[in-house]
Amino acid sequence: MARLHADRFHRLALYCSTRRANPQLRFKTWLRVVAKRVGIDYLRAHQNYVRGRAGWIAAGTLPPPSRLGGDRPPITDHGTALELLRYAAETVPEPGRTALELWTQSADFQDIARSLGLRSLGDAERLVRAALERIRRRFRDEVP
Repeated sequence: MARLHADRFHRLALYCSTRRANPQLRFKTWLRVVAKRVGIDYLRAHQNYVRGRAGWIAAGTLPPPSRLGGDRPPITDHGTALELLRYAAETVPEPGRTALELWTQSADFQDIARSLGLRSLGDAERLVRAALERIRRRFRDEVP
């Protein structure tokens, strides 16, 4: 209900204008989509959320695996890395924060898994990806 009420019922106004253009659009169908998106946002905001094999995170929210390798992080400016880690300290739970810190120091996933006592490289990669997604959400939420 808060989503519908936000911005002086902006979403409802969008529905009404879309309905005028497409009279077959039913309110229940549109409301189901809104409810589903609220549910997805709720799950993604949970502190233990990690992307599953279902792959229902929207395309483009995470870099492709080829760009996520532990060989060289995309952060080359030391000041930017420190700022990223400062945000991580506030938003990313352990052990994701430690995994992210190791990753920004050019550790590969094998080193991260070994340092954190994880079972596999995949576990280390999931921790780093989840930490990056949590930080992206925080930055997205701060953009006016």
